[in-house]
Parts: sequence; C-alpha cells; structure tokens
Amino acid sequence: MRLNARLPSLLAAALLSAPAAADEADPAAWRAQRPAPLAPRPFTLPEAAEGRLSNGVRVLVVENHETPMVYVRLVVATGSLADPPELPGLAGAAMDMLNEGAAGKDAAALSVAQRRLGATISSGGGLDTVSVGLSAPRRTLEPALGLLADVALRPDFPAPAWQIVQTRRVQALEAAKDDPESIAGRIWARHAWGDAYAGRRPTVESTRALTPERLRAWHAAELRPERALILVGGDTKLDEVLPALERAFGSWAGQGALPAHAAPPALPRPAQTQVLLHHRDGAPQSVVRAGGPVGARADADRPAFLLANRMWGEQFTARLNMNLREEKGWTYGARSGVTDTLLPGVWSAGASVRADASDDAVLEILRELRDSLGPRPFTDDELRYARTGLLGSWPLAFERPGHLLGEQAEVWRYQLPADWIAGTPARVNAVTLADAQAAWARHLRPEALLIVIVGDADEIEPGLRAAGLPVQRVDADGNPLP
Repeated sequence: MRLNARLPSLLAAALLSAPAAADEADPAAWRAQRPAPLAPRPFTLPEAAEGRLSNGVRVLVVENHETPMVYVRLVVATGSLADPPELPGLAGAAMDMLNEGAAGKDAAALSVAQRRLGATISSGGGLDTVSVGLSAPRRTLEPALGLLADVALRPDFPAPAWQIVQTRRVQALEAAKDDPESIAGRIWARHAWGDAYAGRRPTVESTRALTPERLRAWHAAELRPERALILVGGDTKLDEVLPALERAFGSWAGQGALPAHAAPPALPRPAQTQVLLHHRDGAPQSVVRAGGPVGARADADRPAFLLANRMWGEQFTARLNMNLREEKGWTYGARSGVTDTLLPGVWSAGASVRADASDDAVLEILRELRDSLGPRPFTDDELRYARTGLLGSWPLAFERPGHLLGEQAEVWRYQLPADWIAGTPARVNAVTLADAQAAWARHLRPEALLIVIVGDADEIEPGLRAAGLPVQRVDADGNPLP
C-alpha cells in the first residue's frame, strides 16, 4: 500500500487549525481542576477455606486459578520479640540461614533442587512473625512442599555458611553507619519504642556474638507448630493441598515447654516536644521524622484516624506533601503513616529535605499539625478524595497472590475481628468528617512529639532553638552527647 506523502503535513495543519475550545480563554484552566473520582466498581473479596493438620496447625487456602502456580507461606508467631535484649537480630539471623543448608543439603544443593522443581523458597524474620515462603508450579507442588519442610523444619546451620552470612550482615551494619536514613531509623526506633523489642536494632557486636549453636537453639525453641499458620494461595483447593501439607508438616512437633513471650510494655511519650539532632558535617540534606504513639490498630476510631492521616500526610495530594514539596520545593516527597506491631501503633511524618531548609521544614510540620487541629480543620472535599482514593485502590492490592494471604496472617497474628478484611469498605464509609477530626485530635499532640533530625547540626540547631524547641544532640545510636 502506498502512503500519501502529504499526510504528515495535512495532519499538522489540521491540528494547528483546530479550535482551542475551552482552552482559548485560559489554556491552563483545566489543569487547576481535580478530575472527579470514578464511580466505585463492585468487588467481591475472595474467601479462604480453612482446615487443620493432625498436629493442630491451621491451614487457610485462597483459590486463584488464573495461572498454574501455588504459593505457600508458613508463618510462626515469633520474631524479634523473642530476641534476648543483649542479642538483637538473633531471629533475623536464624531465618536468614535456613536456605544455607537443610536436611543434609548445602546451599548449592538446595538451589539446584529448587530450580529442578521450578520453585522458589525464601525466608525472613520480622518483629512479631517469621515466615518461610514457597512459590511452585502446581505440577511440582508435592515435592516442593517436601523441600519447604526441609528448609523450615530441618535447617543445618553449617558453620562455614554462617561465617559468610555473618560477615555479610556485619558489613551491612558497618555501611549503615554512614547512611542518614539508617541512622535516623535507629535513633527513632530507640526513642519511639524505648526498651521494647521494636526499639532494639542489631549491632555489629551483637551480630559477631552469634554462633551456629545460638541460631540452632533459637530455631528449636521458637519454630513450633503451636504458633504456626500455613497460608496457601493459587491454583489449588483445600481438599487437594491438605493431604500434601499433612505429608510434609503433619509430623512436626515441638520439643519441651513452649517459651513464653514477654507482655508488650507501654511506649514512651515525652512530656513536651523533644528534638534529637545527630550531626553530619556538611550534609547536603537532612532526614526529618516526627511523631508519637497513637493506640492500637483495633481501636474503634482507627479508621477515622487513618482517613485523617491520609488527608494530612499519606497521599501525594495531602497537606504535608503539597506544602513541603509542591509549594516550598524543599523535598522530593513527604509522607506520614502508622507502624503497627503487638505494641501500640506509632505515627510518624517524615521527609528528606534540603539542608538550608531543615529547621524551617520541622517548623512547617508542626504548623501543619496545629492548623489541622485548630484554624484549618479538614474539609468535606479532602475527606471525599481521601475516602475514594483509599477504597478505589483497595481492591487492586488483591491482584497480587500473596496480598490476601498476608492480610489473613495479620488477622491471625494480631487477633483482629473475623470481618477485619471484608469489613474495610464499610468501616471506611462510616467515617464522618467529625469522626476524622475527633480521632486526629485525640491521638496527636503537637506539643509532645518526638522529632529526630540527621543533618548538619551547626546549621539546623540555631533556628530550632530560636523557635523555642528543646534540642539534644545525640550519637548515631541515640545516646545523648554533652
């Protein structure tokens, strides 16, 4: 087919001569208006089928037959909360070693076995849970489950492999000493959670003190069927996968008494706003965090608080980001959110900001908080966009095979109500503007915040002191300096 050689020039002429319509009067007018939110679409949450193994381990199965893959996750209710105070990082190190040798197979043999089955096995430790995960084609699921059980239940903790893993972990900790975000995170954890397990971070010294014997003892004591949940998602059904799980995990039994975990302590809250400042000479930008405890995730007013937080700092169009990024140009992005564990939730707002604007950024965060609680409360328009944004994106997360499994693990671990997941839209829709404003005021106290700053203290401190804020310089671990 022969193309018309004049076609590009004719198209250009047509575009140039087309009427500008509404843009003739003001070409940028349409940019000043937010697009209206789309109408909500119906969404049916997948349901989980439940069973149990002969040793009592609970099994939840969520079917998804779009692809011939199956995802399995063994979750155990332990983690950093079981670390001795003098050995933070023990749980994470033990879980990091599971793929380094198990049931007589070294790391190379385990890797070969996974490749032959088209499977991937991973493990990791968190604050309140540890987990071992598997993804495998449906056709190789049975042998893949046997391999998963070997890795999870029969790790060897070989000394040569631990030397390599230990060195790698020490190197990462040494490198973190020069990373502003890591420094800020360590200082924040220590002072936001105090002596609780969430406030303790691994150190070079605690990592070097770990031995294969300590890792093996932790695994034997803590990975117990009494604390386990098995989550399955993908191309299978409960009656199909339960017998295979029984063959892989049914003989798993704990040895000795089940170790007790300490009750979560109360979290510290300063009587007045406290600024902890770590000096980095000549730093081109500063890391800023501010916040405090805000109660438990199952509190009746948590949905209202989360919507208020979304209006104030969680989403791109929230007040905090519009101020610090869009209006001031001090940062690439500023956000706020809540970290939930077995401990009360901790809310924080933060950003990495230009060095010359660090003190002003802190003052703007405090001003935005005070304004939202006083002269500039939230509006119906803000609530509408926060609600529609949250509920509009909520179903999308369930496209990922592991998302619903992860949500189910959260409900199980934190003993949340049975309708916690499915009831999310109803709880969010029930929040009124008055509810959101009241929850925001109930939990946030701008006059009693913890503020952590990592930057050039000589440039930052004078402006903060001039504003009447108490400033304490600290080292990279959060210890006060003279």
